[in-house]
Amino acid sequence: MTDPALKLDHIYQGDCREVLAQLPEGCADLIFADPPYNLQLRQALIRPNLTMVDAVDDSWDRFDDLAGYDQFTREWLTACRRVLSDTGTLWVIGSYHNIYRVGSILQDLGYWFLNDVVWIKCLSGDTQLYALLNDVPIVSSLKDLARLSLDSNPVKLPSYDEQGQFTWVNVIGWQKQAAKQRGKRLLMEDGSHVECSDEHRFPVLCDGEIVYRRADELNEGDVLLTLKQFDLPTTVDSQDMDEAVGAFVGARSAIAAVQQDYRQPYSVWTSHTTRAILEGALRPLRIKAISQGTLREFYEVAVDGNHVFALANGLLTHNSNPMPNFRGVRFTNAHETLLWCKKSRDQKRYTFNYHAMKAANEGKQMRSDWELPLCTGSERLTIDGEKLHATQKPEALLYRILLASTNPGDVVLDPFFGTGTTGVVARRLGRHYIGIEREEKYVRAAGARLDAVAPPLVTDDVVLGRLPSKRSAPRIPFAALLENGLLQPGQMLHFDRQRERTAVVLANGSLRLADGAIGSIHQMGAWISGAPSCNGWEHWYYETPEGELLPLDTLRQQLRQRMESGQE
Repeated sequence: MTDPALKLDHIYQGDCREVLAQLPEGCADLIFADPPYNLQLRQALIRPNLTMVDAVDDSWDRFDDLAGYDQFTREWLTACRRVLSDTGTLWVIGSYHNIYRVGSILQDLGYWFLNDVVWIKCLSGDTQLYALLNDVPIVSSLKDLARLSLDSNPVKLPSYDEQGQFTWVNVIGWQKQAAKQRGKRLLMEDGSHVECSDEHRFPVLCDGEIVYRRADELNEGDVLLTLKQFDLPTTVDSQDMDEAVGAFVGARSAIAAVQQDYRQPYSVWTSHTTRAILEGALRPLRIKAISQGTLREFYEVAVDGNHVFALANGLLTHNSNPMPNFRGVRFTNAHETLLWCKKSRDQKRYTFNYHAMKAANEGKQMRSDWELPLCTGSERLTIDGEKLHATQKPEALLYRILLASTNPGDVVLDPFFGTGTTGVVARRLGRHYIGIEREEKYVRAAGARLDAVAPPLVTDDVVLGRLPSKRSAPRIPFAALLENGLLQPGQMLHFDRQRERTAVVLANGSLRLADGAIGSIHQMGAWISGAPSCNGWEHWYYETPEGELLPLDTLRQQLRQRMESGQE
């Protein structure tokens, strides 16, 4: 029962160590923490083109020394352990600057690691794109659009014609392809990069004209004319369409950038090229280097008049922009690490929705390396074009964490609430949240963001992620199949689909092998396979009247459904 003094779905402003001390013991079913990184920056980070990297340099990320950071970490983790329930778990995310110090302190305090998860930061198929869906302007993702039926939901994508003028092109088909070869990776002068198949065609500015070249025909120094992605609301009113399109496809001041960066007189350009750039339809960007790509799959998008070979990280958009290492003395940092822990080694019970994760991974057991998009587009909170919070996490990351390790109605606590992503996802999934945040500007932003989030459409636990597990299902002994007439004594079972190894069903629910050995479905399965154990429900098959072989578990599920529906 929830303590009446505890405020659920509430943001507490203050130092997390002080606020945690005031909360009831064991009040949180899950804690997600994104603590300061303690980057210890000594100077600004400058890209090769003299632009500054948007690094974390806020006051809340500064500590006098590593000892001070370790003490801070020990204090908030100790406070979290007190408010975490005896069946709860804790997630901590960080970069190489801090995660190993945090991990060591977690172990010192008695936490027990369940997993370390690597979040590979990318834009992937979830890249937000501007499109027309049924002639309504939207911001969506390539992955979501590719699931639509184009017959009933026509889609158009922004493009430009041979004269460099903005236009919409009709999508006539989608197909996900495995990369036959690695394609090309284009490193641009602004530090971003584009990955594409060799066949992808780019508009190139050549002697004042726009020419189209395949990726495998490009050279270092070529100037590409690209569409530029900007933040947009989810929908755009039709009367605001022209302005929104102009903002999305390019900066209206692009001509000034061309004059400064490329030192080319306007006279070398044809009128339609100049007009296209002045109107913001195109953004010139020079290729700094070309190398072999790393993509494994991409969407081939068929549009009227041409095929668009989309990137593994989205359609004609730049990939993530991890903090680069310009001196070439180590690898580029393109991931963060999450540590998932329970309170102690002796903790027996905790929530892990294995089957929900398997279903979310298209029927395959989910791995510990997660390729999820960065927080970009309309999801990223900005003020006057600048990021409000330097380390805002994407909702997709919190969605997966909450779906994996909480159930509807659980309480999720975030001691470094920031702009409120944890609370947003918790509310959408029917969980409660407790947020703690020190900075007033983040509290205000998170509050406004949460006010705009609608509660779940339904309160059904299954809809919100509580999938029934086999462990919680009623136990059904093998003999029950005979008692209910689903099998008959003397019936033959097969250990594999090749029908080479068989057993006879005995009236008491045992099996008898051809060599006379008798035992349970599990014992006889282990005997045949030579394994220490065997799940007989999945490895023994029965034959239907039509001659089809099906696993015994099929009959068990039939009987279980009868029992749950009250037929037994």
